[in-house]
Amino acid sequence: GFLSNFDRQQHAALLAVANDDITTEVMKWQELDGGCKLLTMTTSPKAVVHFLGGAFVSPQPTVAYRYVLEQLTRKGYAIVATPFAVDFDYRKPAAEIREKFSRACRDLETTDDKIANFRSLPLLAMGHSLGALMQVLLACEYPDDHGLDTTTGAALISYNNKNVDGAIPAFKELFVPALGPLEPLTRDSNVVDALVRAQDVRRNGFNAVRSFAQSFQGVLGLQDDESLIPGVAPLVLKALDDVEAAAELVDQIPGVVASIAKGASEFEPTPSEMRTLVSNSYQQQAPLIVRFTDDGIDESDALAGILPDRLDAKRVDLKGTHVTPLAIDPNAESTPLLPIPDLLADGPVGDLRQELLANADTLVLTLDDYFTESIETAIAKAELGVNMKESSSSSDDATPVDESSNTEEEL
Repeated sequence: GFLSNFDRQQHAALLAVANDDITTEVMKWQELDGGCKLLTMTTSPKAVVHFLGGAFVSPQPTVAYRYVLEQLTRKGYAIVATPFAVDFDYRKPAAEIREKFSRACRDLETTDDKIANFRSLPLLAMGHSLGALMQVLLACEYPDDHGLDTTTGAALISYNNKNVDGAIPAFKELFVPALGPLEPLTRDSNVVDALVRAQDVRRNGFNAVRSFAQSFQGVLGLQDDESLIPGVAPLVLKALDDVEAAAELVDQIPGVVASIAKGASEFEPTPSEMRTLVSNSYQQQAPLIVRFTDDGIDESDALAGILPDRLDAKRVDLKGTHVTPLAIDPNAESTPLLPIPDLLADGPVGDLRQELLANADTLVLTLDDYFTESIETAIAKAELGVNMKESSSSSDDATPVDESSNTEEEL
């Protein structure tokens, strides 16, 4: 497991990293084997956070959750985000996530240029909405890879385990009758090929626009951090990346339509089956369950209700909505938006940027506190185990006193 190799030297190194100041710079995601994305500002982070996003934005977590994940990175964590597509059978994306993350871990193990001593670092799980459910399902279905022995802590944000009707209004009344007749098309190879070609055309189109923008930039003699408008950060290439990411979100729609057309009418496991599975199989100690005060589709209460008391789950209610984790900072260097003018940043209604990000900032602080506590608890347990082993070894090595021999001499 991730903590099996902890010793005092690694403990000291971990605390040193945690106390280092993390400098501010432009955040850049790195591609890992299998499709996971890595974000880190140091090769010696204090922990690795495996993140899964919510429904429909899950294929692009690095864009949808940019602000929150960047803020966690600035606090010394390395983020590994696993993209996945929505499916009515939850076990399919769970298996996809497991495979992708396993390949990413092998990638990080083979070299120290991204993260040094990867396997010696604590692993933390984090998920939002459907991503929270996926983290729970992974821990139940694949405990050897995502369970108690490998995961130091789990932050489950806005957990959602609603049935189809609760997640998609008028699903059975509207979507099933409308999409059912399309079932023959899902088996037509010509239709499938056309969808693939459309994706290729879109991809090539974005690459062409990107190449043109870079060539135009070169003709004008502009560096990567320069723009045509003095004092304004270059936005075109960043905007292209985000627009392409948004366009790629539609790639999961044909699969969802095909599932409905083939008769899918409920998520699997069903909500009741998921509750039974969690109650019987979830073993993560002291998970953090985060609920926002204005979130109509949150089911954190239901999750907390089925977890055994021995797990000592932690609960926290924060101000915000279901989309608070998707907050956008228009001033961030990685965002293709114009920054908020100084007049609005400190105007009569207060700091507009601060108002936009206040709830997300509170979430980040809450996560950091929980992750830090989880790491410290894991270290303490590991040290206790080492001390007990050393004590036992010392006792075994001690020479026993031969009391019978002493008694005979006295007689």
